[in-house]
Amino acid sequence: MKGIDVSRWQGSIDWNKVKADGIEFVFVKATEGYGYVDPNFEQNVRGAYNAGLDVGAYHFARFESVNDAINEAKHFVNTVKDKPLNLPLVLDLETNEHGLSYAELTKAAETFLNYVRESTQFPVMVYTNKSFLSKFQKPSGVLLWYARYGVAKPDVDCDYWQYTDKGKVNGINGYVDMNLLMRSEHPAKVVKPTQKVEAVRQSKPQAKPTGDIYIVRSGDTLSEIAKKFNTTVSELVKFNNIKDPNKIYVGQKLRIRGSATVKSSPQYYVVQRGDTLSEIAVKFKTTVKKLQRLNGIKDPNKIYAGQKLRVK
Repeated sequence: MKGIDVSRWQGSIDWNKVKADGIEFVFVKATEGYGYVDPNFEQNVRGAYNAGLDVGAYHFARFESVNDAINEAKHFVNTVKDKPLNLPLVLDLETNEHGLSYAELTKAAETFLNYVRESTQFPVMVYTNKSFLSKFQKPSGVLLWYARYGVAKPDVDCDYWQYTDKGKVNGINGYVDMNLLMRSEHPAKVVKPTQKVEAVRQSKPQAKPTGDIYIVRSGDTLSEIAKKFNTTVSELVKFNNIKDPNKIYVGQKLRIRGSATVKSSPQYYVVQRGDTLSEIAVKFKTTVKKLQRLNGIKDPNKIYAGQKLRVK
């Protein structure tokens, strides 16, 4: 599977042409250091997502110290939150201009990645190259995006391989970095925010759910979660309206124990591209007229991607 990574240096991009040229995923530069935001970040993310690409984001590190890693991580998280991303969040580690030792650089990377993972519940990954990989220890449980040019295949086991910085893709003026997915599918791919069905709890005490909530992590299975909380797969399936117990995703919120009051809470759905009100009504076992009434919709033919609809 072929992908690219981009920043402001690629200028204005025609993402539909990029998609039509066989590009299936992209990592977009979001931030650098603890104050810089790539000026094209948001438009690149939205454009790529709307064209149907899988999208991740990366931060270019300029660590001055181990403590500084937290500041850079917070800056990155604040920038990428609520964006339509579904691939890992990446630490781009390829410079050490402040001369950190091997141990300091390793600790800084670990600190940054742990903060991002815990704050977002997204899988995390390190981007680096052959020469820099020897300057720090990649934390365990972290994915690897490896840059190595001029070879037939990478010389280390990696999840993504950046094989050239001189790629040519329709829709982009000039060169662009080219990447290959080195697995059969994206590792720990998460559902895009705009595809999530979100249960919103009422603020009134009588409507507050009493059940436990668990957030799915990479490698989890429903049977393992059931065992952890002394319940059964069938109960989890029922509480969470899961159609296929083999299909759960990283970041998914699972209700572990039921509560009668939860049923009275309103439920919302975020419209996806191509949705119609009638399809949404069927999906949530309701009617178009009821959806119109709940959401004040005058014309049932006019809904848009990203619109938040109350469905129950």
